[in-house]
Amino acid sequence: MLILKINFIDKIFAILLFLLGSYIAITAISYGYAQGTSPGSGFFPFWMGVLIAGLSVVNFVRSLAGKEHLEEELEIPGLIKSLEISAALLVFVLTSDYLGMAVGCGLLVLIVGWIIRPKWDFLFALKIMATSILFPIAAYFMFGVYLNVPVPKGILGF
Repeated sequence: MLILKINFIDKIFAILLFLLGSYIAITAISYGYAQGTSPGSGFFPFWMGVLIAGLSVVNFVRSLAGKEHLEEELEIPGLIKSLEISAALLVFVLTSDYLGMAVGCGLLVLIVGWIIRPKWDFLFALKIMATSILFPIAAYFMFGVYLNVPVPKGILGF
């Protein structure tokens, strides 16, 4: 079985997260940074993207400078699972305009749950289904209603 050094994986992951954070920040600008005196729908994703990209640069520089000594190893199945979750997040970001945030979040929860545990027992399935329904509703009320931030609505209108 092929085993990779965590230090190498850490550098690759930092580069990928920098690219993802940059994409999120750049895309968020098109949502509108502000609406009058209140934050627009792009305000939160913009700063999250900047934070992800910035911390990824810090992580990469620390790794290159030898400030972090990661000696563990990672087996390929664990790496594949991490890449699958990252790919699911990327697909969510790329399709949120089309699907809408609520539908996209719900699907993301289901997909990540399946990646983490491909064989579901009844209790796990119940928890994932409840989370995939309740989380998007809670996020909509928090951002769309309470904070009055317009969230992307997809083909279903929510």
